Amino acid sequence: MERDDAEGAKAFAEYYFQVASFAQATGDTRQLARVQAPDCRACTGAREWIDDVYSAGGKIVGGHMAARALAATPLAVPGGRTIGFSVSARLQSSRGSVVNQLGETTRKAAASSARVSLSVSMSTEGEWQVEFWEKKA
Repeated sequence: MERDDAEGAKAFAEYYFQVASFAQATGDTRQLARVQAPDCRACTGAREWIDDVYSAGGKIVGGHMAARALAATPLAVPGGRTIGFSVSARLQSSRGSVVNQLGETTRKAAASSARVSLSVSMSTEGEWQVEFWEKKA
């Protein structure tokens, strides 16, 4: 991502969910780890869940996610310096399931649409990262 402004933050939020979908479909969570801040609990929990499914010989079928960022609001420290953005997005998820190593479906999820909020910032290496995200009611 070349832009470090609100438009760049929105584009990164959409990209984050593309990366998460790739990780779910393949079990490869390396890029997902790269775009998450080390202390993002929601991020780490999701990544570890994917790792657990695949390391046990299972797989995730469907559940593709696509986000459309709606707005990005600067997060500033006293004095006005922007340290990141709060991004509001609409997240669409297709129907999905978890299949274990025996080919049995162990979990199903219906297609869904939810509003999500992400806090994103630039890492010390100058790359976007997710600090926090949650689904909104």
